[in-house]
Amino acid sequence: MPLPDGVRLPVSIYESVSSKDVVIPVKESVAKLKRQLSFGPLDVVKDCPMLLRYQDGTLQFIPEGEHFGDRLVQAKEIIVLSDKHLNHQNSAHHITSDQPYAWFDALPELTKNTRMTPGIACLISNCFGEFWESVIHRLGYTPQNIEIELHNAEKNVCRTITNFLTKWSNRDPQNATLGALMAQLKLISMSGCTVINWERLQQLVMALGK
Repeated sequence: MPLPDGVRLPVSIYESVSSKDVVIPVKESVAKLKRQLSFGPLDVVKDCPMLLRYQDGTLQFIPEGEHFGDRLVQAKEIIVLSDKHLNHQNSAHHITSDQPYAWFDALPELTKNTRMTPGIACLISNCFGEFWESVIHRLGYTPQNIEIELHNAEKNVCRTITNFLTKWSNRDPQNATLGALMAQLKLISMSGCTVINWERLQQLVMALGK
């Protein structure tokens, strides 16, 4: 079946949680679509990750230089994810069920204040699942930064995450702690925009605290 020239989808900017139906050409790139969004200022959306939400609720990060292609046909929404949305407690995707990270709050402050090291970063990188890019974005890196680092790491996701966590630690050694990383993981998880293996992460963190 031939692809349509374009698909009408809601494009949602998760800042003030605004949304507008937009006809998007299948050959459109992420960068071009951002420039054409009339209901969101470019300075807000230009560095924000963009992802597709499919009919089954799954999410897919779309790199800045890629075209949407046939993925648009299966999608039900395009999300432009801004930092402000992740701090919005009434978010459309806020999760109020059992929190898989509650165990961290009971840990001693010494463990929470453990500095991020390359070794710890390497271990933790294996706990990241789908849409791991959103966590890296929260640490201050742009989609372009992520694309470059992923290319340099030969598409090895764990190595890419390790490199970013190490860079974060080198950039801000006083504040790059397990507690600071967990704060970001919680926000991303509450928004339903990433997958974390919380059981494995708990085992690793508990082992570090012994």
